[in-house]
Amino acid sequence: MTKMLFPFGCGEVGIDEYHLEDPLVSLGSKGFGLQQMVKLGLAVPPGFTITTEACRRYLDEPSFQPQFERILLDGLRQLEAACSKTFKAGALMVSVRSGAATSMPGMLDTHLNLNYIEDILTCTRAVIESWDSEKARAYRRIAGVSDDLCTAVTIQQMVFGNRGPNCGTGVFFTRHPATGERKLYGEYLLNAQGKQLVDGSKTPLELSGLFSDIPTSKADIEQTAAILENHFKDMQDVEFTIEDGNFYVLQTRTAKRTAKASVKIAVDLCEEGLISREVAIGRVDFGAYAVKASVDKAHSVPIAQGIPASPGAVAGRIRFAERIRFQKRVDMLQGQDFTDRLSNSDPFILVSDETTTDDIEAMAVSAGILTKIGGSTSHAATVARGMNKPCIAGCGSIVIDLTKGTLTIGDIVLPERSYITIDGATGEVFKGPVQLSSPELDRDFKTLLEWKREGRN
Repeated sequence: MTKMLFPFGCGEVGIDEYHLEDPLVSLGSKGFGLQQMVKLGLAVPPGFTITTEACRRYLDEPSFQPQFERILLDGLRQLEAACSKTFKAGALMVSVRSGAATSMPGMLDTHLNLNYIEDILTCTRAVIESWDSEKARAYRRIAGVSDDLCTAVTIQQMVFGNRGPNCGTGVFFTRHPATGERKLYGEYLLNAQGKQLVDGSKTPLELSGLFSDIPTSKADIEQTAAILENHFKDMQDVEFTIEDGNFYVLQTRTAKRTAKASVKIAVDLCEEGLISREVAIGRVDFGAYAVKASVDKAHSVPIAQGIPASPGAVAGRIRFAERIRFQKRVDMLQGQDFTDRLSNSDPFILVSDETTTDDIEAMAVSAGILTKIGGSTSHAATVARGMNKPCIAGCGSIVIDLTKGTLTIGDIVLPERSYITIDGATGEVFKGPVQLSSPELDRDFKTLLEWKREGRN
């Protein structure tokens, strides 16, 4: 019988021993990354992954569900033994997380702080069934991801970033996801859990502040980043938790990045000797690359400042995400095509207190995104970078009044559907459409084009 349960950090043999045809597809990006990080000796809380095949059969074959539950219970028993704790006594707490082969930021369910087996079973079912949720289907349609892949499920011992001042949670990128610069980039929250960071419900702090708040974190993060990049030979997006000063890695995956960043990272990794020219060329979608406009600062004065989350400057009419969500419900009840209505409207900036993953269709057809709270590592910002759309997060000075249909910034009151311009590279907001400038092709893109030409000769 095909193996469907893969523990990690529980004293098991590595996944290589099972000769999986495609471990990334079988275990999903989360499960595969966890297996690799354990193999590399990083501090990973123990757990196990149930494969995509098992989850697909759970959805498609009702007769398989009892067998699935036996697989899950077997994994829980192994985890109890590895942790020397039991669920029965309520001493062991776990998370239940999704993980498809292709990253789907925030589109699938996550459940934390579970310590009863009636709850773990229920939440595991919910995670699998979230594969068929409306927002997950919409994301796959937009991103060109097959519905047939399904998600794996990973169950892992909890570590807590919300147990005091020497605790925290964060996300870091081994390179800058917007520019591709070779420097650590990320955000964190003290005394908090990871879900508060990535769902955009709080505005986080820049990663450099963590090195002052918890000084031991600097060496932990720098060492982890170096190990992961050297192993995966690509920029990584890493989630971590610090519990009582102890550093734990919860996830690593190939990071989403802007088209500009993809070019720079490909060239730099090649010049650093990690990948070949052929691999570098293959990692860049030349058709998607476009030089991003910027605001002509000589003729424009910003009216607000937020966190730059995805570069590029663009003008569009103000559209409030909350109103679009309501219109979507109305259109669905009336059998009308919601996405057609949006895509045929004037270019618009999607504006919200916090953009949620339910806004995926509106994000896809918007010209750009502006949020009051959240940071550059939130799901919304990550999705925006993957779509190569300008995005500003955490712009705390904006005030949305849905009753009046206005956006207020200081003493400036802008009715919905009036124009603003956002610059996702600087985090600045401007009143009205402003003059934009387009820079020349950068050195890295020219270098890749030259390598491509040389390869043909």
